Amino acid sequence: MDRRIVLAARQPDLEALRALASLMVFTSHLPWYQYFPDGLWKSAPSWLSPSAPVFGIGGFAVVWFLVLSGVGLCRLLVIKAPPAMRYLRDRLGKLYTIFWAIGIPAVAIAFLCTWLPFAQIPNAVLMLLGLGWVTPGSWAAIFPSWWYMGIAVQAVLVAPLMLWMIRRITPWGALAVTAAVVVASCFVVPALGFDFSEKALIICRALEVLGGMFLALEMWPDVREKLGVSRRGAAALVTATFAILVIMLATGLGGRWLYRAAGLAVVAAVVYLHPMQRFGSARLAKWAAYAGGLSFAFYLIHEPTMLVIRRLTGAPNHIGLGLLAAISFVVVSVLAVIFTEGVARAGKRRAGATATGGVS
Repeated sequence: MDRRIVLAARQPDLEALRALASLMVFTSHLPWYQYFPDGLWKSAPSWLSPSAPVFGIGGFAVVWFLVLSGVGLCRLLVIKAPPAMRYLRDRLGKLYTIFWAIGIPAVAIAFLCTWLPFAQIPNAVLMLLGLGWVTPGSWAAIFPSWWYMGIAVQAVLVAPLMLWMIRRITPWGALAVTAAVVVASCFVVPALGFDFSEKALIICRALEVLGGMFLALEMWPDVREKLGVSRRGAAALVTATFAILVIMLATGLGGRWLYRAAGLAVVAAVVYLHPMQRFGSARLAKWAAYAGGLSFAFYLIHEPTMLVIRRLTGAPNHIGLGLLAAISFVVVSVLAVIFTEGVARAGKRRAGATATGGVS
């Protein structure tokens, strides 16, 4: 018997990783951008800096998000096999419903309170459409982490194409084509005016998504069976994806390949070692799954909320970084719980109304 915690759709190990990634982004943004008049909090630890040597924990966490997106989207597309239009409606609808419910009021308040200059309105529109990556200046124009929404949308769109390649030209063929496209993008993307090493098209980060899809083969036996891949083959595909990222790092191609290789390695370690199953309790697993469910709302809420808290508390002159972090974490967590629970209850009411309406 395949000993995995792989039969349920939501995996506590991966949900815990998703929640931790959101917390890492939150932590990395404490001394950033709009929060302080002069930019970074000058006395903040160097590892919180966006230009931190080797790793900045925020960028590292984003790699986890992309790999985890590949894991989940692969299982969804293979096991449920939704029609293309329903898949797009459900996936993009879920993303945008949460994003707009938080983003539109937050951006409107920021402009009305003059916390953001009105000259940024075009960039705000791009961001709210999920197109924050379209111009080099728009990805961080409103709240610096919201560019990830654009990357998430692109991941949703590219995953079916990757699965099509896996089925039509084998997983190894899909890996070869994806690697070739990513290498080519090292030269094409800078020519288009994007900063390849940071935030740009999904083409720069496709190997992270594909690596996640290969990890889905390792996690779920039914996914492997439907795609005709052995467990040993799944492990080889993950290893090969990691090796390609390391080779790209070693050859000096543009991009922060150390982030991407290490991020894939961390998620893979969690998948293979499943620490929650080995050492965790049922209650801990339940809390991990719940925290993972809060992570997207937490991610979207944290920056506008921290901006308000920074202004109300007068940081950094009247409050220390540790106290600011504690206040911000409590407030953002409460707001994320309220928002997520509200969305869940609204969904249940709609489902109940639909079921009642269908009874003759």
